[in-house]
Parts: sequence; C-alpha cells; structure tokens
Amino acid sequence: MAIASMKKIHILAHNSVRESVLSTLQKMGVVQIRDLKDRLDTEYFSGGERVEKAVVEEKLLKITGILDFMEKLSMGKNLSSAIFREKMAVNETTFAETLKNTDLDRIYAQCRDTEEGFRDIEKERANINQNLKQVLPWSGLNSGLAELIDREKTAVRTGTVLSKSLPEFERRLCGKTRYIHLEKVGRDRKHAYLLIIFLKEEEGIVGPLFKEFEFNRCVFPAEDACPRVFAQRLRDRLAENGNARDRLEKAAWAVTVHRRGIRILYDYYNSSRDRLLARECMAETASSSLLSGWIEEEKIDLLTTGLAKKAGETEIIVQSPEKGEKVPVVLKNMPAVQPFEVVTDLYGRPLYSGFDPTPCLTPFFILFFALCLTDAGYGLVLAVASWLIPKKLALGPKAKKFFRLFFYGGIATVFTGALTGGWFGDTIDLIPGLEAAKRIKNSMVVLNPLKYPEKFLYFSLALGVIQVWFGILLKFCRNLKNRELAGAFLDEFPWMFLFVSVALAALSESGILPPVAMEIGKWTAAGCLCTVVLFYGRGSKTVFGRIISGLYRVYGGVDYVKDILSYSRLFALGLGTGIMAMAVNTIARLVLSVPYVGVVMMPVVFLGGHFFNIIINLLSGYIHTSRLQYVEFFTKFFEGGGEFFKPFREERRYTAV
Repeated sequence: MAIASMKKIHILAHNSVRESVLSTLQKMGVVQIRDLKDRLDTEYFSGGERVEKAVVEEKLLKITGILDFMEKLSMGKNLSSAIFREKMAVNETTFAETLKNTDLDRIYAQCRDTEEGFRDIEKERANINQNLKQVLPWSGLNSGLAELIDREKTAVRTGTVLSKSLPEFERRLCGKTRYIHLEKVGRDRKHAYLLIIFLKEEEGIVGPLFKEFEFNRCVFPAEDACPRVFAQRLRDRLAENGNARDRLEKAAWAVTVHRRGIRILYDYYNSSRDRLLARECMAETASSSLLSGWIEEEKIDLLTTGLAKKAGETEIIVQSPEKGEKVPVVLKNMPAVQPFEVVTDLYGRPLYSGFDPTPCLTPFFILFFALCLTDAGYGLVLAVASWLIPKKLALGPKAKKFFRLFFYGGIATVFTGALTGGWFGDTIDLIPGLEAAKRIKNSMVVLNPLKYPEKFLYFSLALGVIQVWFGILLKFCRNLKNRELAGAFLDEFPWMFLFVSVALAALSESGILPPVAMEIGKWTAAGCLCTVVLFYGRGSKTVFGRIISGLYRVYGGVDYVKDILSYSRLFALGLGTGIMAMAVNTIARLVLSVPYVGVVMMPVVFLGGHFFNIIINLLSGYIHTSRLQYVEFFTKFFEGGGEFFKPFREERRYTAV
C-alpha cells in the first residue's frame, strides 16, 4: 500500500532547446507541470505562444469538424470499425508527410459544402412531404389549386370539420343562406374535407358557423394543377430529391479517403496544442526558460538521461516537497491489485502523507462482489466477456482497469458459485441425463443460500465484523505511524478489543468455546468501555466533561452495529441472484411447453433472461460492494483529499508512435 515518493523538479533550459525539452517531456510523460504564473512576476511571461495556439486551435476545430462529418456519414454503415478501432502505428516521418500532403482547408470546405447540401436537401424533402401530406386528401377535387381564390363577389374556402359534425354543419350552413355551394371532396375517420363557395357580403353570416364548428382552413400553393396532378409532381420532385441525395452521398464518401490523414493530423495538432499550453506555464527571459513540476523520485534518472540525449543545454534541480505543500499522489501497487485502484480513485486519492488503502480493500471487494453474484455460470460469462472486450475495443487505461476488475470478480464468482451451488440457477438439476455433473456440483456445495438462508446471513454479518474491525485496526496503525499514541491506545485499541471480547462471548454462547470465554469476554468488554468513558474526553478541562464525552462516544458505538448490519446486503443480493436465475429457468420451461413456438422461443427467453439477470446483478454487485468500502470501511481510517498526478504526456486518440 505504497504511495510513490514525489520530488519537485525545476528544468532550466536555453531557449534554443526549449521545444526539444517540451517534446521530450511530452513523449516521456513523467512530469506534472506546475504553472509558474502565480509564483513569478508577469515580466517573465511574454505570451508569444498565444498566436501559435490560436492557429493550432483553428486547425483542430476544422479537423474535429471533418471527423464529426465522417463519423455521422459512417454511422450504421461502418459502426463496427468506429467501435472496434485499433490505433494506427505511425512514425515521425509519417507525421511530416501527412502534414505536407494533406490540404486541410480544401477537405474542410468539401465537408462543409457537402453538409450544407445535405441540409438543403433534407429541408426540401421535409417541405415536399408536408405539401404532399396536405394535398393527398384533396385528390377528389378537380379544380386547379390556383383557382381556389376569392373572386370579385364570391369567397372560396377549403378546409376541414370533424366528420361527426358534418351533417349538423351542413344543415346549419344551408339554413343560414341560399347562396352557398358546399362540395364534399373527401373524408377520413376523423375529418371531412370541404370546398365552400359563398357570397362575400354574407361573410358575417357564414363566419360565426365556421368558428363554432371549428372549420380548419387549408391554404394551398398557387399551382395550376389539380390536387391529384400536383401530388404526382410532388412525388416526382421527391424522387429527384432522393437522386440528388444519392449523388451528394457519393461525393461525401469520396472525402473519407482522407480519413487516415485527418486522424493523424488530429493527434499531431492535439499534441502541438498541449505543448503550447505547457509553454504558457513556463517562465522565460531573453535567452532561457524555466519549467517546474512534480516527478516520481524513481524516474528522475530516466528523465535526466532522456533530456541529455535530446536537449543537452539544460540544468535540472531536484527538491523535496515542503511541509504542508500539496503534492500529487501516485499509487504504486502490484499488477494484481492495480485494477482495484479505480475503486479508491472514485472515492478520492489519499493524502500524500497517508497510505494507499487499495491493497486493504482488494480481498474484501472481490469476495463481496462474488457473493453478490453467487452463480458460477454468471461468473464464467463475466470473466470471458471481461477478457475479450478489452482486446477488441479501443479503451483507455481506466476502462481497461475496470474490465480487469470484473475479470477477477468473474473468476471469484465461479468459486463462490460452485461453493453455493449456482450454475445458471438450477439449470444442471433440470436437464435430464446429467447425473454425473449433478453429483460433482453437489459435492462442491458448502453452503446453499436457498436452503440455509440464516447461515448465509450470519456469514455476511461475520464478514462485516471482520472488515469493520480491520478498519479500526488501520486507524490504530495510522495513529502509531503519526506518533499519536494516546489516540491509538485510548481511542482505537479499546474498540478493537471490545470486538474481540464480544466475539469470545458469542462463541462461548454458541458452544464453540468453553464457558470461561464468556466470563473473559464480559470483563474485558467492561474494561474497554470504561477506558472509553474515562479517557475519550481527555481534552476536557473538567472530570464531568470527560465523563459526558466518554458516554457520548460509547453511545456512538451504535454506529458500528449499524455498519455491520449493512453487510446484510450481501445476503440479500446473493439470495436475489439465485432466485431470479431460478425464475428465468421456470419461465423458460413454461414457454417450452407452448406448442410449435415453444421450441423457438425457449432459448430466447433462457438466454435473454439470464443476460438481463447478469447485467442487473453485475451493476448491483459493483455498486453495493463499493458502497460497503466507502461508507462502512473507509470512514474508519481513510484520509482523502489527495491530488491526482496528471503528467504532461501525449494523448493520442488514433495513432501510436
């Protein structure tokens, strides 16, 4: 549980080798750069790199636009290559040739014009479809659309009313005036489509009825054709629109031949921008530049050698951190423990003066996770999937750690599942002819949660007692390390021994230990509680204050009981996984009994149900296992607030040098 020893480093370089220094540091990725602006006068910062940065950011903006255009174009047609993407192997020569031979401005203009063309086509298509939707119900009208306009003395209205209101609307309308023409052009389930011609001078008579019956007026384009002919014209335009889109799409796909070069340029300019950002943190004079940062102590020699080869005119000064200084934290663990660093990191890095809790939580986390799944079949699926996915997907370091964590969890689940008898629920027991497999499975079972749930609950709570006690022990050790002896022996040790005393009494009560253990447990527990009452409030100036503080601390010991009871979630989740798996098998058997379709649907239900069960319990297992670490374990000893170490290095999305 080591935290790497960190050193503060200052690199003084001649301006002629400044870019070489930055390039070397970026390739090595071992130094976290400190911004010197808040430590030195502004006269040491010229800001000349801002112009270069603006140019680079403009190019990155164009490159990002091109890549987004290509990704949208490929979506659905080339999705697998976008997801299962491997980084391209390139060298410095490739970067130089790509930079020279790629006309970024021309490609960007092509993509921009093509995207605008797509937008125009889609806009036209939407307009055509809207007109077509509007005109199709009027196909029974033989008049040209341009003729449906008001004349000198008559008004022409086309529109709809509700079909159920049509008889009353027609009766009332014709009852108001004799000089009106109403033509029923069409009708659907909800609306009636009407052409109405009336005298303008009777607008005051007709208008109120239109409003009363919610006459919805339709206005058409001034076309010289009737609705049927106009609809055909719209269909022809829609076909032309589709052909134009096909031509534009072919032109767009022609741009994708530059995909490799654009991706290379993205990584090139992204690295260039990062170097310019690093330059902003450096102080400089007319002839020299100063860079400051943090580095792991064990990598100082590596950095010194690397700078000597690439940038000779440099001077390196190494200093130890000052007292109280905020130092970035690097966790150093063996490969088997490294995946569990993501659990610690989600809670927060420990202080540089503290210790890394990752090795302490690792065995508990993997055991608790496996107990939440408690199915060997599920563990096998999880282990295989967690091994294959990182090999196929382009994942970052943190994502790879997550999958390694799930791989270990899957392997552990195979063992816990075998010990509890779960293999895709009770699948093995349901398949006839597998008598040998059933005997082997049953011979490995140590505790069946479904048959003996109370024992599984006691086992879960016992694990809670062990982890909570271990958390108090770590606090005891931390106090000893910090030479806080009073806190160690008067605050933490009594609670540690109280746990042991209660355990002795419980084992004696259950008959595992002789009766004398009960007496020992009672007296030692009483001694521990008295120690807490007498000495926890030792900072108080009065005896009364001491006693009150001590009694309050004893009352606070109830929190330990609540913490231990929280481990019952292991029992609930483990039991729930098995019950849901058996339910899936039962449903699959019922589906199989359905004539004809049962044989086809049963595998779908079986595989789909178990897949759903794996995903749900995988998420639940991870979340609740993490919660036990964060709430019940870390709160006993962990000191967070450490700063993550963020080295200046190349962040390549598409290429590997």
